[in-house]
Amino acid sequence: MSRTDRGRKAPFRKRVSRRVEAAVFFGLLGLFKRMDPDRASQRGGWFGRKLLAPLLRGKRTYATIATAFPDLDRAGATALIDGMAENIGQTLGELEHLEFFMSDAGKARFTTEGLEHLEAAQRLGKPLLFTTGHFGNFELGLAALHHVGIHIAAVARKPNNKAIGDYFERRRAETGLGKLFDKGPEGTRQMVQWLKDGGNVAMFVDQHLAEGIPAPLFGQDAMTTHTPATLALSHDVTLLPGALRREGDGTHFRLVFYPPILPPDSGNEARDILAMTAEMNRFVEAEVRANPKSWLWMHPRFKPVDRLSRRARRLLEDAAQP
Repeated sequence: MSRTDRGRKAPFRKRVSRRVEAAVFFGLLGLFKRMDPDRASQRGGWFGRKLLAPLLRGKRTYATIATAFPDLDRAGATALIDGMAENIGQTLGELEHLEFFMSDAGKARFTTEGLEHLEAAQRLGKPLLFTTGHFGNFELGLAALHHVGIHIAAVARKPNNKAIGDYFERRRAETGLGKLFDKGPEGTRQMVQWLKDGGNVAMFVDQHLAEGIPAPLFGQDAMTTHTPATLALSHDVTLLPGALRREGDGTHFRLVFYPPILPPDSGNEARDILAMTAEMNRFVEAEVRANPKSWLWMHPRFKPVDRLSRRARRLLEDAAQP
């Protein structure tokens, strides 16, 4: 039973679709596992560009690109989609080599930038909430942090396909990548307790969240999670933006830290949450502009909502108070 089919079976067509999806996924992983990491990444990139890219050239993907880059023509948008698909394929090819990337030999595949920002955040003496996005091989982000001495748990939405979700959970446990909290009330409670106990957490902040708040992104309001900013104020944690960039077209990566996002201390907590969330989106936009082919453009990032959640409306009303 999947996350979206609680209390009843998924429709027959959906169950068949997910079985086919899992069969293709695990079949590819079986092939990539027989290769060395570089060869697996290379062949995965070929799969992405030749076979996956045509499937991703949909109206929604082009619409998201047009919102962010209105001056980019159709050919440029198609090239961007093809580059994204290649990166996705490489990421898939590298999944069965997590042990290598966690090893001492794998450590040589990672470099860092902005260590002064990490050190500034650590000097504050608080748990770190590492805010990141689906950039480069985002599945290796925890490995990169491991190599700079940061043990960290992560918050992530499980795939709708249970078999694939179970695979990711098992692989993270096998490789020691850290604890995973599922998005949702129970996962949030576990994450908050982890932070209270002094643990560090990584959270993806770059995708649409209907229950979030509107925050500027590429000149448009985009529904964005305000959980990181709320936690920073309510549980005294430090927000540290960062991204894992793929270097060139191979299996070398650069872990980039941005300056910590600190509370403005305006005297209005709701206004501070809005300001910190906007700053978080500025980081996402800067990273996407720097490496546009590494982002997941097929996600409906600028999807409108019919009505804000009650919590979001209250937050906006409180922020408007003098």
